[in-house]
Amino acid sequence: MKRFILTGLSVVLMSITIMPAVKAQTQVEKLTTYNSVVTSKAFTSHLTPFEIVSLAYQGNFRSQGIPGYANLLSAHQSGKITAEKIVQIAVNANLIPQSILTDKGYLNSVEEQLRDLSTSL
Repeated sequence: MKRFILTGLSVVLMSITIMPAVKAQTQVEKLTTYNSVVTSKAFTSHLTPFEIVSLAYQGNFRSQGIPGYANLLSAHQSGKITAEKIVQIAVNANLIPQSILTDKGYLNSVEEQLRDLSTSL
């Protein structure tokens, strides 16, 4: 009788430990299905205008001719540095896709970030 009870408990314990592994495998299969819309959006994410202006302000584009800090703000106010130029340099550095160069909303946002930075300091 003890043998049957031990065998029964063993079977129950094994089924309890195997069941979550089977469910986990099913869940992984569901997560790895391919959705082209989601996949293309995941790979086309890019830096925001705020991030691009922050990089420029911190001097990360000095080697490309964009001065950092107060010199960036002065050059922007005098018209030597434009939002388009900063975006072009970011495209050249492969930080954002080239299609951004024709995105007026993105360019306007970069310009706005530059203006906001100038007025906040």
